[in-house]
Amino acid sequence: MRHRFEVTLHVSGLSVPVDGKDRAKGFYAIRWTVAESPEDAVVKAVNALKAEEHFRFLVQTTEEDLGESSQISIDLESVSLLSWMKSLFTRHPCSFIFYQDKDEK
Repeated sequence: MRHRFEVTLHVSGLSVPVDGKDRAKGFYAIRWTVAESPEDAVVKAVNALKAEEHFRFLVQTTEEDLGESSQISIDLESVSLLSWMKSLFTRHPCSFIFYQDKDEK
């Protein structure tokens, strides 16, 4: 039986300019998916993220800045069942929540 899932992913290892001088080092992304199991939901969420144009741009920008993208990692932060109420009355999240490493200034 297929279920709706909410998957929170943590992407780290980036180097993306923000405000002209500081660099974003990573971000969190929440993705909704329909899957048979939580494991399947994670695979689908990661594949959907990798297919997004904005994500590919961030990888390209990191490659240009660091000369490589091998340090970029996508890790699972959480996965949970998504209630039908939330899926009906809430907009599907598709943004990124960036963070900067303040210790590297």
